[in-house]
Amino acid sequence: MSTPMFSRSGSVLLCLALALASSAVAGPNAGGVVVLHRNPAVVYSVGLGFCGQAALDSCANAVKRADTNETIVLHALAAFPFESSPRMAGLCFGVEYDDLLVGIAEGIGCGDFQLSTSGWPGSYEGTCITWFQAHTGHLKEVCWFSAYSLSGGPAEISLGPHPTGGGNFADDAVPAHIDPIAGYGSFGFYQDGFAPCPPPPITIELVPSNLTVYQPCAGSFDVDLRIKHARELAAFELCLGYDPALLEVEAVIIDETFLESTGRTVLPLNPVPCSPTCMPAGTRFGAVTTGPQPTPTGSGRLATIRFAPQGGGAAADSVCLADWEFTTNHIPPHLLPILGATGLSLSHRPFCFGDFNGDGDVTVFDLSQIIPKWRCCAGDGCYNSTYDVNLLEQGAFCASTSDGCIDVLDIQAVTGRWHLGCPGESPRTQPSAGDRADLLPSVRSAPSVRVSPAHSTEAALVGDTTSVAVVVDNVSELGGFEAQLSFDPTVLQVDRVVIGALPGSSGRTVYALSPKIDNLTGSVRFGACSVGLAAGPAGSGVLARVVFQVESCDGSTDLDLSDVLITAVDGWPFELESVSGGSREIPCASDVADGSGDARLALFRPRPNPSATTTEFSFSLPASSGAGARTQLDLYGADGRQIRRLLDRDLSPGVHQVVWDGRDDAGRRLPSGTYFCRLTVEGKALKRQVQLIR
Repeated sequence: MSTPMFSRSGSVLLCLALALASSAVAGPNAGGVVVLHRNPAVVYSVGLGFCGQAALDSCANAVKRADTNETIVLHALAAFPFESSPRMAGLCFGVEYDDLLVGIAEGIGCGDFQLSTSGWPGSYEGTCITWFQAHTGHLKEVCWFSAYSLSGGPAEISLGPHPTGGGNFADDAVPAHIDPIAGYGSFGFYQDGFAPCPPPPITIELVPSNLTVYQPCAGSFDVDLRIKHARELAAFELCLGYDPALLEVEAVIIDETFLESTGRTVLPLNPVPCSPTCMPAGTRFGAVTTGPQPTPTGSGRLATIRFAPQGGGAAADSVCLADWEFTTNHIPPHLLPILGATGLSLSHRPFCFGDFNGDGDVTVFDLSQIIPKWRCCAGDGCYNSTYDVNLLEQGAFCASTSDGCIDVLDIQAVTGRWHLGCPGESPRTQPSAGDRADLLPSVRSAPSVRVSPAHSTEAALVGDTTSVAVVVDNVSELGGFEAQLSFDPTVLQVDRVVIGALPGSSGRTVYALSPKIDNLTGSVRFGACSVGLAAGPAGSGVLARVVFQVESCDGSTDLDLSDVLITAVDGWPFELESVSGGSREIPCASDVADGSGDARLALFRPRPNPSATTTEFSFSLPASSGAGARTQLDLYGADGRQIRRLLDRDLSPGVHQVVWDGRDDAGRRLPSGTYFCRLTVEGKALKRQVQLIR
């Protein structure tokens, strides 16, 4: 197809042709739409151009609303279906709005030539924009507007057809193919706009897309075939390619949930051998639907493929998707364009699940490899995907998948295999693996996790300790757990985490996972796994107790519980009924602000906090410090760097005050931010957070 370079007069002729065109045979721009989008990062200024600043990667991500009376920049973009091959050399469209509610000052085309009606960009006016070179991308900026709300209330700007010739796209052929604009977007002030985006591409995939397969293993594992964004799917078939020396297809189970969702009858096709180009062997399978009802549109699971590992040794291979046909029920049937097919990457391990050293059993040597890697995630130096071993289903140990983090699900799945031997083989110790499996509950509970007490008030002084319990209710066969607790670091600081009595109450050995304490931002992640042949505990009880040091005895904080995982002894997660946090208020046990002295060392809350100018730090020194206790008061930045020494001398017992002027040691005014004050007296240290606002 030719791509001529239009002259100015040629652009005028193309604009006129567009404005007068009518629909004909579909061209390359069929199905295209025009949408409105705001890039919030763009700030309008008179006299500037804004072409190329839409910063939109997908029509589905268009920002279609603004709650402001400021003048903003709106970008009009042409969007085309993913399966198309657009060649846009020009388009014509119009704009509509209530000029009592909305104002548009400019409507500037982003092409090589623009021909507009005399009142453009007024309401019910239009423009035609052309380019010397056709654009082949699926998203192209065509115009920008400067717009503002006149009423300060709900209002809408809508794109629409050109007032004299409708709305059309043109390609660069001679003569040009003219395709009508299939949809127009809108933008709202104080209300939502609309983006008529073309449908996303149809893709098929195997889920999960990466697996580790273990040998020896007397069993199988399942992989799902899923489709995304199907449109009127009536039938499908494809060839699944694999290496028969490493895998065997035991069964293909067609999932009728999606295929029959509109009421049609599903008829599975018998699996037969096929010869894919991507692997040595293959199995062809599929299904057809019948009935008067419409065919399903959307996303869902089409089938489950059951594999059995073959052979042994370390190897890497893949399972691929090939030679597919996905059709509608049109007469004749239309082929659906599949624009992406994701196969399966496999890593074969010459040892059974959890037996990292390959000695035929899961022992303390294996536990010592995985437990220290708790909370190591992809990108961390400690992360190793060998230990990221999420099970595909409960009790199935032939394969696992990695999710990017080594959590308690991975760890408990391994510790739950302690001294049970390889699945399907005789274990080295008693009871047998079968006997152990009998200990698992047939009906699993849905436990709740909470902070206890949920709300409390406790009088204390700075430096005292206090604690809260994390409690589980209605758990059965508890194996391991992890959770994160968040708090205000200016009120509390984590001192330690103590694992509660419940995890080990049935006789299992409990290993505490090293807590991840962040007292700068205010969070702690903690957990435990368990090992043993005894059943896991059931009922309710304390999972862990978090011990805090009081930082502010006149403060309060919410205690937010999040990212909670509770597992059975085999590592399979429980579905939680509820997760609830709490709060803690800590009034001062005694008032020393009157300067009468105090029996305890204390650093009081800075006043004012936040501060824009000066901040007063008050502290008390106990009588036990003697007549001349060496006292230092230092200020630190959020990065831990010392920026000011406020005090360094001997002080007598009692209450003292130091005023900070918001400057560093060099006398420079410090910028807005978070800073920390530390009081050090005879080797004992207390700290406070202070916020500076300029």
